[in-house]
Amino acid sequence: MGTSAIPVALLGLLACNGFCQTSTAADPLENRSLFISGVPTVILQARDYQKFFDEVKYLGQRLITVEARRTLHFTDQELRSLITITADLADESLFFQKIIKPWIFESRMEFTEAGTISPCLEQKLSDLRDEWAKTILDHAHRLRAALGEERFQSVDTFIHSGKSMFEVPPGRREP
Repeated sequence: MGTSAIPVALLGLLACNGFCQTSTAADPLENRSLFISGVPTVILQARDYQKFFDEVKYLGQRLITVEARRTLHFTDQELRSLITITADLADESLFFQKIIKPWIFESRMEFTEAGTISPCLEQKLSDLRDEWAKTILDHAHRLRAALGEERFQSVDTFIHSGKSMFEVPPGRREP
């Protein structure tokens, strides 16, 4: 199926108001959350990918911008790969949240009691943030492998443009 097939696929997704699958066994999103960790990454590149993967969960539910349609226009196979990679990242995000939350709580308690956070706790939090950024970048590399280098470059340019792939509904401001 060619790249021109994506508008039809997206229209199908939009008509379903979500990700419609005829076989739930083939649904990469079955019983999976698409929550991507809200832990900020220091690495700008990872932050851009995190925002992009976080937006993927809204495909089929929000109106895509003209620029995003022109630039992204995923084939059915590319879309399946993107959804699978995003779902895998969301699974890892849930696991990561369970690891980092106690450390964040500990740092807040320490700050409340002493007015400062110990260097070893700061280092632990920094290491965890770096680990999360690496996880995001690993998933971006998976997307690169799935799309191929040339195709990935156009998608990557859009990701780093800072633009949302969705229209902003009237009355709402873009974050």
